[in-house]
Amino acid sequence: MNATWRGMMALAEFEGRRSMTWSRMGLWLVLAGFPVAIVLLFVIFGDGPMSHGPTRDQLMQVMIFVLTQVTVALSVLLWASPSLQVELENRTWIYSATRPYGRRSVLLGRYLVALVWSSTTNVTSAFLCCMIAGLPSALLPMCGLVLLGCAAYSSLFSLLAVMFPKRAMTVAFAMSGIDFGVAFIPAMIRQFSIQYHLRCLLAKWMGQETEMGAEVSMFLSDAWAIQHIAILAVYVVALLAMAVYILERKEIATDDL
Repeated sequence: MNATWRGMMALAEFEGRRSMTWSRMGLWLVLAGFPVAIVLLFVIFGDGPMSHGPTRDQLMQVMIFVLTQVTVALSVLLWASPSLQVELENRTWIYSATRPYGRRSVLLGRYLVALVWSSTTNVTSAFLCCMIAGLPSALLPMCGLVLLGCAAYSSLFSLLAVMFPKRAMTVAFAMSGIDFGVAFIPAMIRQFSIQYHLRCLLAKWMGQETEMGAEVSMFLSDAWAIQHIAILAVYVVALLAMAVYILERKEIATDDL
């Protein structure tokens, strides 16, 4: 375990330094600024910065949630899904795979890098959106939802990167769309959707459950917030464990691109 931890942190530190490029920083700014720009335009041209009310605040909360979750999926898609493919393209996989606990260190280290990049991007975006919208009370819930989304999607896309190293980004993009769609199916299958649990947490933390009609309530859950958080935590651990298990037993050629 100590060797895995040291290897993971060493790779995360190395990748963190190497990824501090102008192109990465520009991409960070674009992803962080997209929700901010939409909210700013809505505040300026939609309702004016001083017009507040229950309906307006609820609309802004939902808008910020949707926008930040879209950027969560996009940022994790860019930083987590190509994790194994990068090792193959750089011809470093043979060295990494032959090191003690090298495979899991690569996987977990790149998961940590993707989590840090996506979290900083989207927490910054959520903070600015809440401040611009005049909703300081929504700051902590939105940041919490962003962090949970980043952790869950990073684990899912890391698993897909191991299973489909050639087409990781394509499969991850399709899975993110499926996850968004499954969240609106009023059946047991929605329990496997990340967005379903995040949406339920949004309604609970923002106190919107009692104000929603029956048509909307059918897409939510009566479970406590801690239950949704626990499910997402189990989701993350289970997916990472599956990714490690598969990667430890997977034969990957260096030309498997």
